[in-house]
Amino acid sequence: MELIQGVVEQSWHARADRRFTAGQVIDIDPIAHTCTLDVGARDVQNSPVYLHGVPFSPQTPPSVGDVLNLSYANSSPHSISAAGGQLGGMNGQNSITVQGAVSSITAGALPTLRGAVQLAAGSGVTFTQASQVITISATIPPAATTVSPVAPASNPGTLSSYAREDHAHAGVHSVTVQGQVPLLGDIVLQAGSYITLAQAAGAISISATLPTGSTSSWNRIVWAPPATGSSYILTTPSQPTLVVVTAAPAGVTVNLPPAAGITYPIAIKNYSPGTGNGIGILAAAGDSIQGNTGTWNLGSATGEMVLLPADVAGQQVWMILSLG
Repeated sequence: MELIQGVVEQSWHARADRRFTAGQVIDIDPIAHTCTLDVGARDVQNSPVYLHGVPFSPQTPPSVGDVLNLSYANSSPHSISAAGGQLGGMNGQNSITVQGAVSSITAGALPTLRGAVQLAAGSGVTFTQASQVITISATIPPAATTVSPVAPASNPGTLSSYAREDHAHAGVHSVTVQGQVPLLGDIVLQAGSYITLAQAAGAISISATLPTGSTSSWNRIVWAPPATGSSYILTTPSQPTLVVVTAAPAGVTVNLPPAAGITYPIAIKNYSPGTGNGIGILAAAGDSIQGNTGTWNLGSATGEMVLLPADVAGQQVWMILSLG
């Protein structure tokens, strides 16, 4: 008891003798909200001067080693109190743990924000605040009501509306030779025998050139079918060939040779007297006539056609240059 009384009296005398402005925390009583401070002074016995039972404010306790500022409520040295443990005071913000509150905010790997953080609206985003509620809204552009057709040139566009998932553009969907696989994307027209291609601006011209020569340069074949259902098989010609079918009964057929490797045109004339019967023109297996792999019917007495072989996208076809 005498030791305690001596310590209290020493603290009292220290307060009565001097008014200190700051002290370092050496002990804390969190229940009584008081602390013991070393004010950095010596008494007459050269002993450190400690201030005991100094109340601190605010209620957040300081830490041992903190240096707190001292203030006095009035002229009495016993009205002393220690100010510390507050934001922006002696203790840094990072040393205070707050339960149930946001301590910082950041966007990904950007610097951490503390203190008064303000949200700023960006493109297409707005903020509204009512009481303690902040509402974040996004502006969605309207959907397009029209769709432009395929244009002759690229255009990035300037409108802010968006296109729906099921939108479609008007234009050529695909190009194909009849009976073949449709072609999509960049398609190149390729010239074949006696066919030339020319392009000017947005137009492509397709021209056909027949071999030059006199009538005598043509090989003329006259075929009189012996019976209904007869067939005539043309061999590979070595010069332009004219096939004349006379007095054709019903169901006769002229079979064309394979188009591959042939460079000469073939003309076929149905020369049956009167109305006569039509004759069938049939391409070799794997070939086609204008994309038609079936039998092409050449009409009655006036029926005639001129065929020219061509390679179209790797497919051997007979092109009809004239049909009457």
